[in-house]
Amino acid sequence: MGWNYYAGLLVGFLVVLAYIVAGGFLAVVWSDVFQGSLMVLGLVLLPVAGLAAAGGWGEVEARLLAISPALLSPTGGEGFGLLSVFSILALALIGIGFLGSPQIFVRFLALRDEGEIRYGTWVAILWTVLADGGAVLTGMIGRPLLTTPGTPVEAALGNGGQEVLPALVEHLFPAVLVGLYIAIVLSAIMSTVDSLLVLASSAAVRDYYQKVRHPELPDDRLVPMSRAVTFALALVALLVALVVSVLSPTRTIFWFVIFGWSGIAATFCPTMILSLFWKGLTRRGALAAMVAGFAAVPFFKFVAPGLPVVGPYFAALEELPPAFALSMVVAVVASLLDPRGPPRDVELT
Repeated sequence: MGWNYYAGLLVGFLVVLAYIVAGGFLAVVWSDVFQGSLMVLGLVLLPVAGLAAAGGWGEVEARLLAISPALLSPTGGEGFGLLSVFSILALALIGIGFLGSPQIFVRFLALRDEGEIRYGTWVAILWTVLADGGAVLTGMIGRPLLTTPGTPVEAALGNGGQEVLPALVEHLFPAVLVGLYIAIVLSAIMSTVDSLLVLASSAAVRDYYQKVRHPELPDDRLVPMSRAVTFALALVALLVALVVSVLSPTRTIFWFVIFGWSGIAATFCPTMILSLFWKGLTRRGALAAMVAGFAAVPFFKFVAPGLPVVGPYFAALEELPPAFALSMVVAVVASLLDPRGPPRDVELT
């Protein structure tokens, strides 16, 4: 939009802060309905319009091959060596983050009854396939439409090609639809921010402060506390965003998203899976797994790639798969060594 980055950051912060502090979880859910609908609609229509403008998939494929045959190679033109296999696994395993994302689970916890779980599951799967599929196709179609052979991708599509969506929209549509797509991009950002902030404040106020520290505290006392904690967490998030923008101005959006996504997945996903499918998981095992997964992400991101011999393989695999595996192993081992053992169901008579 041509705005100053920090002005846009502050405006977006204030908009999100206003409705999550005032409306809480209900406001977040309703906003997600409209935001999610916009995102799916936009990400489905954009590649369709791009295909029509390019003259069909055959023409897109021909142009991609002209730019570089590696663009249509499963291994990126590197052959099926161990490094390329690890690179493929790193991208394919991004999806395991869905299995441990608290902001997704809380939607299922908020369902009216168990009968809605099946419908919610299919809605989630369909939305993910359409939105993610549309996003990938947008990148594949935008590359040949907006760049030419021999031209660096950064010249037309920004750092790492991350500006492909707005550039393709501006290339294909009139100004009014460009504005709609700007709203779609902002919706994607806002839906993530508001969900995580409300979830974090709920975990701090209800799950810890009330359930653990003060079980006698009535629910109506939690509302003002939740608003205060949400506001404080939002300020911390804003500070982190400002610091990151100063220290790492060349990082791509994808880098930050995957790093944060990996932290959430490695921290919670193994515990979620084991709590559902293994009765041997103990409280200590779950806590150990979450701590190990959280700590493993920065280790495998910043330290492991520099190790001799194995470093390049960790760099290709990225941080999520090894951190996830370590968290899973720690959960099992810690549970098996826990002298208290798993919790037992108490039969009330």
